[in-house]
Amino acid sequence: MYGMDLIKQLAGELSGNFRETITALFESPAHFDAWSLHQALNGSREGTLREILLTRTNSEIQAIVESYRR
Repeated sequence: MYGMDLIKQLAGELSGNFRETITALFESPAHFDAWSLHQALNGSREGTLREILLTRTNSEIQAIVESYRR
């Protein structure tokens, strides 16, 4: 409608955790979990690893794995 990508527009205007939170609202839960796991594996967010891997169903974990591979 306006010839712009809304997510890119928002990301350009926002910063930090607020930007991450807002842009995550436009992603599938599996995609966001895959991104969160990637961030946790490259840092020291062990709590994130536990939270995601221990609270998701097998089918949700499979969707995360598929999204992570992309």
